[in-house]
Amino acid sequence: MAGVLLHGADEPGYVTILVAVIGMGDFQAMSPGLIGEYVGRMHHESKNRPHYLTKETFPAAGRLVRVVSEGATGVRHPPPVRPGGPGHGAG
Repeated sequence: MAGVLLHGADEPGYVTILVAVIGMGDFQAMSPGLIGEYVGRMHHESKNRPHYLTKETFPAAGRLVRVVSEGATGVRHPPPVRPGGPGHGAG
């Protein structure tokens, strides 16, 4: 390999074969990741779980308030704020 880098290749088509072998290696290295991503998303979707769970919903001060717990993703989402509530210039 060092001789090819220093003096060039004696056989025609050397670069073509080298590029083909490296390209196939890249494809083989990426394939498990792509398949894993697809299977993971299908598994997540097939469980049919919501992104977050609502423990309790009740009206308070003219707006809807939700107590939100951690969902299937493990991420805690803040309760939604309706337009016209605090921080929106009205009230």
